[in-house]
Amino acid sequence: TLPAKNLQLSLPSDMTSPESTTQRKSAELIEEGFGAGRNSPLLVIVDAENVDPEAESLKPLVAGGIEPAQASFVMIKDQLGNNVGVKHAQLIGASEDGSTAQILVTPTTGPIDEKTVQLIGQLRGEQSRIEAETGVDMGITGFTPIQQDVTDRLEGAMPVYLGLVVGLALVLLLMVFRSLMVPLVAATGFLLSIGAAFGVTVLFWQEGLWGLIDSPGPLISFMPIFLIGVTFGLAMDYEVFILSRMRERWTKHSHRAVADGSAGKFNAVEDSVVRGFGMGARVVTAAALIMIAVFASFIAQPLPFIKVFGFALGAGVLFDAFFIRMTLVPALMFITGRATWYMPRWLDKVLPTFDVEGEKLEEAYASGAIETMDDEPAKERKFRKARRSRQATQ
Repeated sequence: TLPAKNLQLSLPSDMTSPESTTQRKSAELIEEGFGAGRNSPLLVIVDAENVDPEAESLKPLVAGGIEPAQASFVMIKDQLGNNVGVKHAQLIGASEDGSTAQILVTPTTGPIDEKTVQLIGQLRGEQSRIEAETGVDMGITGFTPIQQDVTDRLEGAMPVYLGLVVGLALVLLLMVFRSLMVPLVAATGFLLSIGAAFGVTVLFWQEGLWGLIDSPGPLISFMPIFLIGVTFGLAMDYEVFILSRMRERWTKHSHRAVADGSAGKFNAVEDSVVRGFGMGARVVTAAALIMIAVFASFIAQPLPFIKVFGFALGAGVLFDAFFIRMTLVPALMFITGRATWYMPRWLDKVLPTFDVEGEKLEEAYASGAIETMDDEPAKERKFRKARRSRQATQ
């Protein structure tokens, strides 16, 4: 998980394309001839319709006979150009009435450089100061800022998204398995597996470990949201597959097995873990191998972000299924013992019960309250219905 601390996100651009593509070669030629910032220009729009002619920063220019609007354009250009990380700033256009202008700011660094991201934040901080001081309206746009805005929005939504899905899953698992420990272990295990998936993905696809990736770079901004969502869904599936068998063993068989000696050296909790795991692990193993194979096939696709998705999702399933659900979860259940299935009585009464295994249907069938089509009364009803249908047709 440790490499995930260096996670860098970005949307696809020419500089993130594979080195063999014409887009990447073109961007590199531009960088070589005109500097890295030529691939990440920033466009500043200034609306000076409501400019304050008495602003202190404009007085020297206005005193020299320059109109307040034009003076604000010159002042803003000079101030933006004096920032560290700006190669140059220049006026490139103005409206017919002279109230609006475009300023092109060229950074010294490229679109995937972290210093460019810092420069955008620095210029927007200066934008707020200039607007308050002069009364103009400004906006910083361009391909690179728009990409960064989308990335920032997704990063900001990720903690809320993660908290929402994990929180809802905790409540659902609490109601299904009637245990405090099981949901906590399930959620903690998921965070570990998703962290490991992020870590190895950053290690290989962003930092280029062992040179296996020919074009390492920032990961696509949408990757964390998709990785969390898909991996979480599969993780909870695997959790239910294994834990439902353990829970069934615990409630129906383990105590009796301990009493009659068929559990051997195991106590009731250990018996439920061992026997329940034996019934559910094969399903999880088969399902995980299938999903890993499917996601691994994405790596053969030509688009870089599809490759990253396939690798990250495959790693997430690998870590979660084999290291968490089939190793960590059973081990912790052994360690915690009877606390695994502990549930306060007051909480058990408050929470609704979900019969995910259909136990009430089995009880109803055993008591004769419901019947199947193999029962004679049901067959007789079906025969009479068919006969009435034939008579009606005739």
